[in-house]
Amino acid sequence: MAQLSSAASFRHVHKSSPYWAQELSQSDTQASPAAATDDFFETEDKSKKSLTEEEILRKRNKSRLSPPHFLKINGDNPTPVPELWFHHTIKYKRKLYAKYGEKTGINPGIQWATHAELNKRLEYEGVVYPFTIQEMVGNVKEKNRLQQEYIERR
Repeated sequence: MAQLSSAASFRHVHKSSPYWAQELSQSDTQASPAAATDDFFETEDKSKKSLTEEEILRKRNKSRLSPPHFLKINGDNPTPVPELWFHHTIKYKRKLYAKYGEKTGINPGIQWATHAELNKRLEYEGVVYPFTIQEMVGNVKEKNRLQQEYIERR
Protein backbone atom coordinates (compact mmCIF):
# COMPACT_ATOMS: atom_id res chain seq x y z
CA MET A 1 0.00 0.00 0.00
CA ALA A 2 2.95 2.30 0.45
CA GLN A 3 3.55 2.27 -3.33
CA LEU A 4 0.14 3.68 -4.08
CA SER A 5 0.21 7.44 -3.73
CA SER A 6 -3.08 8.45 -5.25
CA ALA A 7 -6.58 7.13 -5.91
CA ALA A 8 -5.89 7.08 -9.65
CA SER A 9 -2.98 4.65 -9.28
CA PHE A 10 -5.11 2.46 -7.00
CA ARG A 11 -7.83 2.27 -9.64
CA HIS A 12 -5.30 1.57 -12.35
CA VAL A 13 -3.79 -1.41 -10.49
CA HIS A 14 -7.11 -3.09 -9.88
CA LYS A 15 -8.96 -2.35 -13.13
CA SER A 16 -7.51 -5.46 -14.74
CA SER A 17 -9.54 -7.68 -12.42
CA PRO A 18 -13.15 -8.15 -13.58
CA TYR A 19 -14.29 -8.75 -9.97
CA TRP A 20 -13.25 -5.26 -8.98
CA ALA A 21 -14.82 -3.49 -11.96
CA GLN A 22 -18.06 -2.78 -10.11
CA GLU A 23 -16.22 -1.71 -6.98
CA LEU A 24 -14.06 0.70 -8.98
CA SER A 25 -16.98 2.37 -10.69
CA GLN A 26 -18.51 3.02 -7.29
CA SER A 27 -15.26 4.16 -5.69
CA ASP A 28 -14.20 6.57 -8.50
CA THR A 29 -15.45 9.45 -6.39
CA GLN A 30 -13.21 8.40 -3.49
CA ALA A 31 -10.24 10.63 -2.76
CA SER A 32 -7.77 8.18 -1.22
CA PRO A 33 -6.87 4.49 -1.58
CA ALA A 34 -7.51 3.98 2.12
CA ALA A 35 -11.13 5.01 1.66
CA ALA A 36 -11.45 2.61 -1.30
CA THR A 37 -10.09 -0.30 0.75
CA ASP A 38 -12.47 0.56 3.58
CA ASP A 39 -15.39 0.31 1.15
CA PHE A 40 -14.11 -3.02 -0.03
CA PHE A 41 -14.03 -4.46 3.46
CA GLU A 42 -17.46 -3.08 4.27
CA THR A 43 -19.02 -4.72 1.22
CA GLU A 44 -17.35 -7.99 2.09
CA ASP A 45 -18.78 -7.81 5.61
CA LYS A 46 -22.20 -7.03 4.20
CA SER A 47 -22.06 -10.08 1.93
CA LYS A 48 -21.20 -12.26 4.91
CA LYS A 49 -24.15 -10.87 6.85
CA SER A 50 -26.51 -11.44 3.94
CA LEU A 51 -26.62 -15.20 4.58
CA THR A 52 -30.10 -16.27 5.46
CA GLU A 53 -30.88 -18.14 8.63
CA GLU A 54 -31.55 -21.30 6.61
CA GLU A 55 -28.13 -21.12 4.94
CA ILE A 56 -26.44 -20.65 8.28
CA LEU A 57 -28.27 -23.65 9.77
CA ARG A 58 -27.48 -25.75 6.69
CA LYS A 59 -23.77 -24.90 6.93
CA ARG A 60 -23.77 -25.49 10.68
CA ASN A 61 -25.27 -28.99 10.29
CA LYS A 62 -22.30 -31.36 10.19
CA SER A 63 -24.21 -34.46 11.29
CA ARG A 64 -24.74 -35.91 7.78
CA LEU A 65 -28.21 -37.01 8.85
CA SER A 66 -30.97 -37.08 6.29
CA PRO A 67 -33.39 -34.13 6.60
CA PRO A 68 -36.21 -36.20 8.19
CA HIS A 69 -33.83 -37.70 10.74
CA PHE A 70 -32.32 -34.29 11.51
CA LEU A 71 -35.79 -32.84 12.09
CA LYS A 72 -36.80 -35.79 14.27
CA ILE A 73 -33.69 -35.50 16.46
CA ASN A 74 -34.33 -31.77 16.94
CA GLY A 75 -37.94 -32.38 18.00
CA ASP A 76 -39.63 -31.25 14.78
CA ASN A 77 -42.08 -32.98 12.49
CA PRO A 78 -39.96 -35.30 10.29
CA THR A 79 -42.45 -35.12 7.41
CA PRO A 80 -43.73 -31.54 7.12
CA VAL A 81 -44.92 -32.38 3.58
CA PRO A 82 -46.65 -35.78 3.21
CA GLU A 83 -44.68 -37.94 0.80
CA LEU A 84 -45.86 -41.52 1.20
CA TRP A 85 -49.36 -43.00 1.18
CA PHE A 86 -49.51 -43.64 4.92
CA HIS A 87 -48.72 -39.99 5.69
CA HIS A 88 -52.33 -39.29 4.70
CA THR A 89 -53.90 -41.83 7.09
CA ILE A 90 -55.75 -40.70 10.19
CA LYS A 91 -53.74 -43.06 12.38
CA TYR A 92 -50.44 -41.49 11.27
CA LYS A 93 -51.78 -37.95 11.69
CA ARG A 94 -53.00 -38.76 15.20
CA LYS A 95 -49.56 -40.11 16.05
CA LEU A 96 -47.86 -37.00 14.68
CA TYR A 97 -50.16 -34.66 16.57
CA ALA A 98 -49.68 -36.63 19.79
CA LYS A 99 -45.89 -36.43 19.47
CA TYR A 100 -45.23 -32.97 17.99
CA GLY A 101 -48.40 -31.01 18.84
CA GLU A 102 -49.45 -27.84 17.07
CA LYS A 103 -46.16 -27.57 15.15
CA THR A 104 -47.54 -30.16 12.72
CA GLY A 105 -50.39 -27.93 11.58
CA ILE A 106 -52.88 -30.79 11.94
CA ASN A 107 -56.39 -30.05 13.18
CA PRO A 108 -56.59 -31.25 16.83
CA GLY A 109 -60.15 -32.48 16.25
CA ILE A 110 -58.69 -35.46 14.42
CA GLN A 111 -57.78 -36.98 17.81
CA TRP A 112 -61.39 -37.80 18.71
CA ALA A 113 -63.25 -40.75 17.25
CA THR A 114 -66.17 -40.20 14.90
CA HIS A 115 -69.65 -41.63 15.59
CA ALA A 116 -69.00 -44.46 13.12
CA GLU A 117 -65.73 -45.37 14.87
CA LEU A 118 -67.43 -45.29 18.28
CA ASN A 119 -70.27 -47.56 17.09
CA LYS A 120 -67.78 -49.97 15.55
CA ARG A 121 -65.73 -50.06 18.77
CA LEU A 122 -68.84 -50.65 20.91
CA GLU A 123 -69.90 -53.50 18.63
CA TYR A 124 -66.43 -55.07 18.84
CA GLU A 125 -66.34 -54.79 22.62
CA GLY A 126 -69.83 -56.28 22.83
CA VAL A 127 -68.62 -59.38 20.95
CA VAL A 128 -65.25 -59.72 22.70
CA TYR A 129 -66.49 -58.85 26.20
CA PRO A 130 -70.14 -59.99 26.36
CA PHE A 131 -70.43 -59.54 30.14
CA THR A 132 -70.25 -56.39 32.22
CA ILE A 133 -67.56 -55.99 34.85
CA GLN A 134 -70.04 -56.76 37.66
CA GLU A 135 -71.12 -59.97 35.91
CA MET A 136 -67.48 -61.05 35.42
CA VAL A 137 -66.66 -60.37 39.08
CA GLY A 138 -69.77 -62.34 40.13
CA ASN A 139 -68.74 -65.28 37.88
CA VAL A 140 -65.24 -65.35 39.38
CA LYS A 141 -66.64 -65.26 42.94
CA GLU A 142 -69.05 -68.09 42.12
CA LYS A 143 -66.23 -70.12 40.56
CA ASN A 144 -64.04 -69.60 43.64
CA ARG A 145 -66.95 -70.56 45.95
CA LEU A 146 -67.61 -73.77 43.99
CA GLN A 147 -63.93 -74.66 44.03
CA GLN A 148 -63.77 -74.06 47.80
CA GLU A 149 -66.85 -76.31 48.31
CA TYR A 150 -65.23 -79.06 46.24
CA ILE A 151 -62.07 -78.85 48.38
CA GLU A 152 -64.13 -79.02 51.62
CA ARG A 153 -66.20 -82.00 50.40
CA ARG A 154 -63.11 -83.84 49.36
